[in-house]
Amino acid sequence: MRLSHFAPLALMLALLAGCEFETSVGIDPPPFEEALVVYAFPTPDSTWTVSVAKSLPLGSNRSYEVPDATVTIHEGGAVVETLVLQTARPEGEPTYSIQPSVYVSPTGATPEAGRTYRIEITAPGLPLASSETTIPLAPEAEVVSDEWTYYDEGGYNSRRLRVGLVDPPGDDIYELALLLREDYQEGYINEYTYRFTSVTPSFRRGYEFLDIDVGVETDAEYYREVVFRDALFRDRRQEFELDFDTYADEFATRSFAVAVGRVSEPFARYQASRRQQIDNESNPFAEPSPLYSNVDGGYGVVGAFTSVRIALPDPPPPALAAR
Repeated sequence: MRLSHFAPLALMLALLAGCEFETSVGIDPPPFEEALVVYAFPTPDSTWTVSVAKSLPLGSNRSYEVPDATVTIHEGGAVVETLVLQTARPEGEPTYSIQPSVYVSPTGATPEAGRTYRIEITAPGLPLASSETTIPLAPEAEVVSDEWTYYDEGGYNSRRLRVGLVDPPGDDIYELALLLREDYQEGYINEYTYRFTSVTPSFRRGYEFLDIDVGVETDAEYYREVVFRDALFRDRRQEFELDFDTYADEFATRSFAVAVGRVSEPFARYQASRRQQIDNESNPFAEPSPLYSNVDGGYGVVGAFTSVRIALPDPPPPALAAR
């Protein structure tokens, strides 16, 4: 074998060994300016509540609470409610345990469906932040049927729920969710969004039924909630089948409900961006996934929704239902 063929390669490697491949690019970022961060999801079922914080520079360990803000609710150009600070940080509590400052209505006032409100927040040394939202009207929904598809007394069971939804004229966005309440013998209560295993018609991405801007909340192959437009059943009635699994719990009484909501565009877009951010947070090659914001002069989201909650008592066991 003639080694002369490898001489050019050896020379190239020797030259490269003395090279430095580090490249630095100078970036001159704009000066950091603090701004208010606002989150509010008004609904007719709850008292006016607004969470307020402030943005901090990267690496800061300062508190982001804003206990001295003025939070006002406006309708038609007039102030209809001024919120008050719900709680203040206890003296000596470390700042890393602090949550955003929460402001609530001192009179227990609630938003009204069909009305448009503007939320304005001011705080010393920070620019005015504001956002506007219209409270959706309640959806017209009903439970058409609820039956066991598999039943084993005391074991794991499967249920199929059929929900009817009437869509009025115009563009609307809806949300479907299953809710589970567990009443434990010790006296405490646990409530959370439950998983359902399938929906018909399908809400998965790639189907025409979903607008690409409105995402789906999923957990592996299980849905926790779905947000969808009325594109394929506009101005008419549509029925949905929801399948879910359940089991008996010897330590708690379990009761289900289905929540059907009509949501605002900002609410839907925020949920979609939140889902995308969660999906991409562990992917170093993913594009940035900023959260949707509709707050002028600051950050955050003000998105309204109105929902109806329908209790789902357990259907009778198949043997009893057949009698």
